[in-house]
Amino acid sequence: MTLRNFTDTKSPLTLKNRVFTEAAQQLLGVGRTFLMEKKANGEFIVGIHWVYSSGKPKSRILWDIPAIQKWQEDKSIENAQAAYKTAESIEVFA
Repeated sequence: MTLRNFTDTKSPLTLKNRVFTEAAQQLLGVGRTFLMEKKANGEFIVGIHWVYSSGKPKSRILWDIPAIQKWQEDKSIENAQAAYKTAESIEVFA
């Protein structure tokens, strides 16, 4: 029995790869504090990076692994480019 048997392939339904915090920590290589800080300061967006498992605030949080990995990649590129730009802007006096 597979999920395909229960999914209408003609519908726009897309299953998300969301996991609870403990698994997210392992898969992403980050700590719980990191995830909660990014959620609290709005860097991780509800519905994109995370959701409440029951849709209600008192329920556990599910994290969207591919969306957060994309965020990690984008931030890594952004920070690497910032370092190169800073280095280029340094004047050399010879």
